[in-house]
Amino acid sequence: MGGMRGWTLGPSRTGTSPRVGICTIVNLLTSDVAERRCRTIVIYSTPATISSMPKTVDAVARREELAAAAARVIARSGVAGASMREVATEAGWTTGTLVHYFRNRHELLRFTLETSLEGRRRRRAVRDSHDPFSALRATLHDALPTDDDARLHWNVTIAFCAQAGGDPDFATLQRDAYRDFRSNVTARVIAAGHPASSADIEAERLIAVVDGVALQALFDPESWPPERQSAALDAALANRVG
Repeated sequence: MGGMRGWTLGPSRTGTSPRVGICTIVNLLTSDVAERRCRTIVIYSTPATISSMPKTVDAVARREELAAAAARVIARSGVAGASMREVATEAGWTTGTLVHYFRNRHELLRFTLETSLEGRRRRRAVRDSHDPFSALRATLHDALPTDDDARLHWNVTIAFCAQAGGDPDFATLQRDAYRDFRSNVTARVIAAGHPASSADIEAERLIAVVDGVALQALFDPESWPPERQSAALDAALANRVG
């Protein structure tokens, strides 16, 4: 038995119109050895078969999809609960697919934290179009858990803070992220008219307010709805130390 595959244009099963499909041509010898007749069977694939053919996979998009699944697992079960199997299940993929994009669990976790942090940094460009004070307020307000995306980021960040206690790699990543955020807030404090000589102190004060409000809002959301979080930030901005 032999065969080959190729593209063909042939009639539909009803004979009403031709269609393009993938065909398999199989040559079968009959059981009648004397005749040695050869029959050719042409099997046309259906459109559903064609649509199910493997597509080119965007590796970057797939890694981000898996990191998003890992973030959801971490927010729900902590870093300890984010096994390769649990993350694969959350993403709707097999563990084999996961290890194709991440060599091990540590690489997956690191990428998940980096992706979460980068997602917050991308929002900075939008604030640059605001006036300096509005840009400062937007920067700080975006750091509050006032929506689902921000709450997810905070839950992931807190989970990794615990992980950083015994992992120098994650500790360095968290430290650098905070330094970067502090530098950005300091620059916006100066742009908003605060004296440069004490801008770093003012930035640290405002970040401390945001962190304190955020932690309370995460653990007691009923007492700290988005409106109260915003009001606390506005009060801190109105009482600038200068």
